[in-house]
Amino acid sequence: MGAYDEVDDALRAQLIGQIDDALDGRLVETGFWAFLWLADIDKLEIYTKFFLGMPESSRYDLCASPNWTRALKIWTTRERVKDENRKRKSTTATPNPPTPSKVSRLAESVGRAIQDIGSPVPLSRRGRSPPSKSRSKSPSKIPTRVTSAGPSTPSTLITPGVNRREPKDYARSTAIADDCKKRDKHTCLVTRGGDWIETAHIYPFSLGTKVGSQGYTEFWARLSVLWPAEKVQAWEDAVLGRERTEILPNLISLAPTVHGLWGKAKFALRPIELSADQTTLTVEFHWLQDSAYEPRDLRIRPANPTELDGTTRQTRLFDCRTKRCICSGDILTFTTEDPEKLPLPSVDLLQMQWLLNRLVALAGAADVTDEELDPDDPMGLAPPIAVGDASETGMPEEAEEEEDDEGEEEGLMGTAGTAGAVSRVGKTGPR
Repeated sequence: MGAYDEVDDALRAQLIGQIDDALDGRLVETGFWAFLWLADIDKLEIYTKFFLGMPESSRYDLCASPNWTRALKIWTTRERVKDENRKRKSTTATPNPPTPSKVSRLAESVGRAIQDIGSPVPLSRRGRSPPSKSRSKSPSKIPTRVTSAGPSTPSTLITPGVNRREPKDYARSTAIADDCKKRDKHTCLVTRGGDWIETAHIYPFSLGTKVGSQGYTEFWARLSVLWPAEKVQAWEDAVLGRERTEILPNLISLAPTVHGLWGKAKFALRPIELSADQTTLTVEFHWLQDSAYEPRDLRIRPANPTELDGTTRQTRLFDCRTKRCICSGDILTFTTEDPEKLPLPSVDLLQMQWLLNRLVALAGAADVTDEELDPDDPMGLAPPIAVGDASETGMPEEAEEEEDDEGEEEGLMGTAGTAGAVSRVGKTGPR
């Protein structure tokens, strides 16, 4: 299995082909391309019908807007804490959400249009059976999240977080970070090395500070258009409690280099199975190749290599115990001795990370500059939707940096041939 198995779905290619035909083969923004190729297939069917019903000029504006990639860039924004001896400084979230931009209003119009469409007439599946509900569920061996929510509606589909409680100050928790290291036995869960371990957030701390902001709202709106409302709601609910991101299920112990690579979407972890007693969680490791931020031919599907052993720039990781190089498809096992007091990483949040890291890698969102995302920057695309400046979108204007809760990490990140390692517990198939 590869990191992008969704791209081999014949129905997906058919739906994307219809959207491409409606654009007369016009090149599209990279983020838009990435979103469609990884979207939930049943939601993509609905979205395709909506897209085909749009005015021609609106289609061009939508597929050319850089805000698809802006929404992904916010996932890679990390704030570095440089003094490990001082108390963690609380960060105040935006107290009053700004007026929605045209992009937010567009997302709301998507929801209203989908409501008007109703249940779409299934397109030809070329001999395949009708879609089942299991298509968008978590892996069968992962316990299903039980909620009391009713059927999805367009209002919940595209506006999670909009009507949430007022954001409050909160800070990084040293106590929870200590519990994370205790749970993980003071070792990197990927390398199994035990020196200089950091606690990394699965869902970024910096994104937790943006609750109520325009960027936060648009981030969730983009996800909600192309993934099931109940799944998106589960992701957001996991980090919207009193402590938000400062909860043990949102933390994982990583070596500095591994932490940096993960934050820049150089690899992703696919959750596979959580044991019935919740003491063991297996995940699948996959390297992700770098992509350039450039106009895309919508019909050209992402590459799906299955035997990668490092990053595009030849950085590799090794298991500190076996000294073996980690490859895509290798299985990692996380354990805890007390699932109640020291719970394992959240399956919901790992599933969110699995999706977002892959989207970021496809769109080149981790390394794209503000100048490249500027609507006035010539890309050979139709003029994008105007959304105003960075303050209106809630997006950070400063350069993004990887968070470091253990102190300075200069000189440790992303070195070619780095001897940080990855635990190679098993393989899912031959290399």
